[in-house]
Amino acid sequence: MDKCVVKKEISESRKKVWNYLTDFHHMPRWFFSQIPSFEPKIDFKTKFEVTSGERVFTHLWEIVEVEEERCIKYRWQYEEYIDIESFVTFELFDLTANKTELVITFEGIEAYPKNIPEFTLESCRNGWEYFAEELNKYSLENGSSF
Repeated sequence: MDKCVVKKEISESRKKVWNYLTDFHHMPRWFFSQIPSFEPKIDFKTKFEVTSGERVFTHLWEIVEVEEERCIKYRWQYEEYIDIESFVTFELFDLTANKTELVITFEGIEAYPKNIPEFTLESCRNGWEYFAEELNKYSLENGSSF
């Protein structure tokens, strides 16, 4: 499986970054605003639509791995491409007491149709870099209020 890996240093403790990654109160503010619910528990599932131009991508997520404050992995599918399975993993590493490295790994992009721009490796990388930066900005704006 091909992997798209994005790394981002965030000036917060691992505990705070974990909370931003997994607490439903925070997630729609930096990730997908359409997320209807979320629980960082194995077997938790959620479904929501994201529109890109004229295309609709119905996200189907299932949590398959959780290591509290360290790692969370989702099975990431689209209802429109239900036979294709991919995964995203968010890992957190302490750099200092108040600096955390976020590593996002998306596996399976090569299985999606090549003629859809959102499914190119470049689009995948750009998307995860965007979300990592959004999380970093959210962290900077909200770090002291938590």
